[in-house]
Amino acid sequence: MLHLGKEALAAAPCCGVHISPAIIGMGVGLFALLPRVGILDIEDMKRLNYLPVFFVAAAVSMGTVLEATKGLEVLTNYMFAWMQPFMTNIFTTTIVMYWTAFVYHFLLASEISMLGTSIPLVWNLPNRTICIRCCSA
Repeated sequence: MLHLGKEALAAAPCCGVHISPAIIGMGVGLFALLPRVGILDIEDMKRLNYLPVFFVAAAVSMGTVLEATKGLEVLTNYMFAWMQPFMTNIFTTTIVMYWTAFVYHFLLASEISMLGTSIPLVWNLPNRTICIRCCSA
């Protein structure tokens, strides 16, 4: 049995083909519209309300846009600089994070856009090196 180390696996050539999940979703959607497939017909497409589809797509993509433009990093630094003095133990951390999310929801006015932009902030929380047990950063 051949055993390759991490260096050999890292140097192994990749096929170089990466298809975006958005492209796969568009392909499946277009495939469903083909006449011989028969999953969706023209009457189904006429009855579909497209405004909620575009609203959800725009709200979810806000997190991606903020990440690509480094706006999410600026927002993360600002929010955690404000919150860090109040994070002294697990109880105050919970209260501060709850009320910060509550106010943040009013700024975005949509639950979906709030989740799309605040989940990356919460995921970056462990990377901010906040130690709640010993109350130091």
